[in-house]
Amino acid sequence: MNRRQYIVGAGIAGASVLTGTVSGTGSRRQEHGRTESQHGSGIKTGTEIIVGLPPSSNVPTAKIRAIVPNASIERDYRGLRVVTFRLPSNANQNAVIANLKARDDIRYVETNGTLSTEVVPTDTEFENQNGVKVINCESAWDITQGSRDVKIAVLDQGVQHDHPDLAAAMDTQFANGGYDFVDKDDDPYPDDLVEEYHGTHVAGIAVADTDNSEGIAGVSKSTLMAGRVTNEDHIATKTDLVDGIIWATDNGADIINISLGSESYSEVLKDAVSYAHQQGALVVAAAGNSYGGKVRYPAAYSECIAVSALTPSGNTGGYSSIGSEIDIAAPGTGIMSTVNYGGYGRYTGTSMAAPFVSGVAALVLSRWALTNDQLRNHLEKTAVDMGLPGERQGSGRVDAYNAVSTTPDTSTANESEVMIDNFEYSETTLTDNYSINRGASGVGLDQTVAYEGSQSLEINNTDSELVSYQGLNQYPEPGNTISLRINATGGADTVNFLYGAQSGSDSWYFVKMHFPNNNVFLYKEKSGSTTLLSSATTGFTLSEDIWYNLEIEWRADGEHIIRMTDGSGTHILEFAATDSTYTDGGVGFSAYLASGGSVKYDQVKAIGSDAEPSMEVVEDFESGNLQDYNYINSTGWSVSDGAPYEGTYSAFHNSKVGTIYTDTISYQRGETTDTRVYLGEYNGCKSGIEFWFCTSSDGSETYMQFVSAENNKHYIVYENGSEIRYIATETNVDIPANEWLRLEVTTDEQEITGKIYSSSGTLVSSISGTDQTLASGGIGFTDEWQDQDVPVYVDAIRKRTN
Repeated sequence: MNRRQYIVGAGIAGASVLTGTVSGTGSRRQEHGRTESQHGSGIKTGTEIIVGLPPSSNVPTAKIRAIVPNASIERDYRGLRVVTFRLPSNANQNAVIANLKARDDIRYVETNGTLSTEVVPTDTEFENQNGVKVINCESAWDITQGSRDVKIAVLDQGVQHDHPDLAAAMDTQFANGGYDFVDKDDDPYPDDLVEEYHGTHVAGIAVADTDNSEGIAGVSKSTLMAGRVTNEDHIATKTDLVDGIIWATDNGADIINISLGSESYSEVLKDAVSYAHQQGALVVAAAGNSYGGKVRYPAAYSECIAVSALTPSGNTGGYSSIGSEIDIAAPGTGIMSTVNYGGYGRYTGTSMAAPFVSGVAALVLSRWALTNDQLRNHLEKTAVDMGLPGERQGSGRVDAYNAVSTTPDTSTANESEVMIDNFEYSETTLTDNYSINRGASGVGLDQTVAYEGSQSLEINNTDSELVSYQGLNQYPEPGNTISLRINATGGADTVNFLYGAQSGSDSWYFVKMHFPNNNVFLYKEKSGSTTLLSSATTGFTLSEDIWYNLEIEWRADGEHIIRMTDGSGTHILEFAATDSTYTDGGVGFSAYLASGGSVKYDQVKAIGSDAEPSMEVVEDFESGNLQDYNYINSTGWSVSDGAPYEGTYSAFHNSKVGTIYTDTISYQRGETTDTRVYLGEYNGCKSGIEFWFCTSSDGSETYMQFVSAENNKHYIVYENGSEIRYIATETNVDIPANEWLRLEVTTDEQEITGKIYSSSGTLVSSISGTDQTLASGGIGFTDEWQDQDVPVYVDAIRKRTN
């Protein structure tokens, strides 16, 4: 998979405190070519406005210029559909922001602010802490000291890359081991060696040279990529941090360490972290130094490993943030590491805890090739339980020896977590995705209380219910585990979650939470008749104003296991029942609120081996040419940077007839392929496309999925010369033009299924038929129109084995 190059972007602050003396001598090296007087903070004082647009926005900059003509564009992150801009000093900024937020075609609007560094108390016992010994590195090093093939990106303050204990670790693909996103140059060296100590210290914990008769030993002998995103005043901007995340991802970082945090949720930072995770990087982040307060962002995002800090005695540091988002803990008190001027010193904070986890992750990757999800799972499974609540330690304290001596469990390699719904869209999309069966006036999206993101689903009417049978990206089925967050308040009494919902009838399974009596039930409802399957009625209390996690393990053998944890991750209940009446179906939400109040739902997910596996990108046209296509019968096909779905390029065709084919990319029976196409419209004429699969070298024998926006047709066809056989058809389908569609083809030994999804993820058409003629072949595309030249784009072709 090519790492695509997108540079993106309430400020972010480091979390550490000096707890001892700093040793070492020396001065800022003049060959770095700058002095203090040449550099300010690197942060502009004018307000930068950040706007997220929908996936269908192919030219985000043009769209913003059309809405805000006086905008001065700062950044165009086309791959994330994000644009940032500034306004003239005499412009009404608040009015512009309000106008953008009111538009249905804008995902989010936020501004690029700053925060300052947090400081925590010190203590003399910090001098006795030895984090490397606490996490059992010495025993781990008998097995592996790490590998320079594994890359850790430290996104922080500048790093003294000529430090005797760091110089050998610096990434040689960069002139100075990294990049400075604050001052926009290729030297991530600290601007102020006295004030800008944080990055050098964090880097040393993870990668300081081992067994070199010099100073300290870092956790792993890995390669260090230094990204300076924080200035000498310990301040970062969203855009500088996001620039760093995308840079690290696109330049091959296996692990990204972020010892920074903000109280504020940021959509653009979430987009960047999601991108890093999707591309395979493990993101490790400090939980923050706000004891009793919330876990900071980005650590609180689900894609990150959130790290809390421990004292030498194994208790939670009196400075460490805690909460249900904590995944793992590590030493954070009085940690000895590298500091500027070639010396060594002790600091305290969750900033120090995070690089211990990053270093252990790198040790693991030096032994086994794991995905980021497998690596995360392995770190958590091999952690040591410190006897603390989950909100303080997550899975436990990271342990280097356990991690490198225990063979990872890769049996979940085909498992994935699929977001069913996080409710981050408009009211219009809500009604498109859900059939509101009753109480429509009491159902909507709430922007004041959300578990994650900016919105949750709210029910606040006496008796309300809504169910989705189609339109969402995924529906759970046996073999999946379903998880969701539920928060009841204001006297709410009965809260229900429905799954396996059968279209056209009141038939489903549902979990019922009855708050006044502290009961949880599992029911089956069939055509309005309800059967109790199992329940839990003692040993727990249901409280209001808490985000509970409800988990339903829906096993293939028909067993349903119901579990609940509270906001701190503490186990509340578990019970089970067996029933196989329904084997698929939709999801839904209902509540009976006779006593008033409301209920919020958020983050509904499907997890498990039967959830949709991840797909490998097999063609993204980022080569910039069509040299791998051995059959091209039209000069109208080319590679264009005009409107890619993602990355820089897509395939483009704008003449009346044109076909391209390649056998470099093959399609086999038993696979699913996922292709993005953009069907244009010109002078009232809409385009269409044929996606070929299992096609022969001359195109004479082929299956094709034919999609026409002009005639609203969807076919699966077998063609061999003059022989044309329609395997499946659907006409009068409302196929959109001028947006990116997702075409999906799935085959088994007998059946072929084709699906079309809109840019919002709504299922437009699904057809199936039986044919066994072809078993394998190449792929290709045909765009054929008789009247006008109508543009078609193709991009992001993915494939997986079913």
